[in-house]
Amino acid sequence: MKKHTLGVILVLVAAFLWSFSGVAVKRLPGLDSISISGYRSVFTIPVLLISMIVFSGGLKGIFKLSAAAFIRPVVWSSAACYAGTLILFISATKYTTAANAIFLQYTAPVYAAILSWPITREKVQYRDWIALSVCLAGMAFFFRDGLTTEGLKGNVLGILSGITWALNAIFLRIMNKKVSQEETAQDESSEDKSGLSLTLPAVLLGNFLVVVLCLPGMSNSVFPEKRELLILAMMGIFQIGIPYILFIVGIAWVTAVEGIIIATLEAILNPIWAALGANEIPSPSAIAGGLIILVSVTFYGISSPSKEK
Repeated sequence: MKKHTLGVILVLVAAFLWSFSGVAVKRLPGLDSISISGYRSVFTIPVLLISMIVFSGGLKGIFKLSAAAFIRPVVWSSAACYAGTLILFISATKYTTAANAIFLQYTAPVYAAILSWPITREKVQYRDWIALSVCLAGMAFFFRDGLTTEGLKGNVLGILSGITWALNAIFLRIMNKKVSQEETAQDESSEDKSGLSLTLPAVLLGNFLVVVLCLPGMSNSVFPEKRELLILAMMGIFQIGIPYILFIVGIAWVTAVEGIIIATLEAILNPIWAALGANEIPSPSAIAGGLIILVSVTFYGISSPSKEK
């Protein structure tokens, strides 16, 4: 199988597994968003540790890899934004519909373009501002419905999760560039793995940060029941841990445009699973706003200059 084809499959599977977050959260009505985020990361950490052991060639390698990664400020920056995204998105899904939360988070690619200038000094193009304007128009549809206080809070948290996810994408790009510049070996295998040497530790650190930040809330809440623990374990392993590993491996073999388009599968399936598994039907305004955002982000990726692809 060609690496490009394998990359498409890996990103596709990752997006499919990510899409179950909404229905999973809705099936945990007895737990607050902080507890869900914290326990999910508890189950994610072992998956990431195993992947780092495999990648680094053993326990000795994992300590060497971690020592080299954790001294870099960009790794901590990525981990902090990643942790923020995990907590904010679960909180948004808890307070508003799964459709609203995922659609609002999918404005991230446009935020990434706008925020790249103050961080990396990459020039903001007219197409970036146009895409942002269209996304903002799409967001307006989410606030047309008669929202409760919690619904409004959930929408705001969804927007914030998109911003933190965008910042994380910028830091991931910086990490990949740094590793590529430091690579001395030019063989194909090292090129494929280059981004993992910083990305995996950053993701692992991000999940540890989630646990630390959520620990006070987890300790003050009722311990999850067996059914809830099973759902949380499935989320940590199959909805975050495994798909994120598949994504960071697969994204190295596909273009940025393909990554954006394939990842929209998550935003399409997430509300469907929530409707089927939790009987949560998004409003017509939310569907309209979501379609505007998804179409805008997709065309934004397609229209990227060749140098950005």
